[in-house]
Amino acid sequence: PAVFDGVVYIGSYDNRVYALNAFTGNQIWNYTTGGQISSSPAFAEGTVFVGSGDGFIYAFNASTSEVLWKVSTKGEVASSPAVVGGIVFVGSHDGNLYALDARNGGKIWSYQTRDWVVSSPAVSKGIVYFGSYDHYVYAVGTPKFTISFKATNLPAGASWSVTLGNNTKTGTDDEITFDKINGIFSFEISAPDGYTASPPKGTISINNGNAIQRVTFTKNEKQNEIILVIAIAIVLAALAIASLLVIKKRADSSKF
Repeated sequence: PAVFDGVVYIGSYDNRVYALNAFTGNQIWNYTTGGQISSSPAFAEGTVFVGSGDGFIYAFNASTSEVLWKVSTKGEVASSPAVVGGIVFVGSHDGNLYALDARNGGKIWSYQTRDWVVSSPAVSKGIVYFGSYDHYVYAVGTPKFTISFKATNLPAGASWSVTLGNNTKTGTDDEITFDKINGIFSFEISAPDGYTASPPKGTISINNGNAIQRVTFTKNEKQNEIILVIAIAIVLAALAIASLLVIKKRADSSKF
């Protein structure tokens, strides 16, 4: 089973996927597929992914049991999915390991072995590890692509940074790049002092190709106005102090 936020998601040989209260065991919802569920569900981003003996890989709304998408294979799906970087990796009795877009079930790639893939994949550093009934253990590399963040109106010599996932890079050139596998990634931009980045944050996806995110820096006029007002206030305060000193000096001189 998969357990998230107090809910247990589990399949059964009665063809159903169940969502149960983790503390009481009370049923929250169930969904009937067309075959036995040997696969253990995976949970990611509010979605439950599971394979069925009917040959489909399902994606359910974790709260409502709504089927968000389902993808047909040419054999039973007893493999338990692994979800990494917005990609669902799962095997089938048709001998393939599939990499599917977690958002819509779109096929990114597949790898054909010579027998059933019942093994549940493991993913580490862009490599998918799984076994097959052909008696082999496979390590399949997922291709890497370049995400480029290109800056416009970056002041000469100014430093800016991009955080992509857990990786932060800083530079003074107008381009910062990362190498990533297919997936969906969150990013955040740190602008130079006195400037605002647009967009300041967001998500960017890779789907079998390089990706570009353009970033525009705008001078922070409000900050400049505040600095100007403070400078004027300091000058006026200095003049006022000087005037008071002159008046005091004159008053002291008049006593003699």
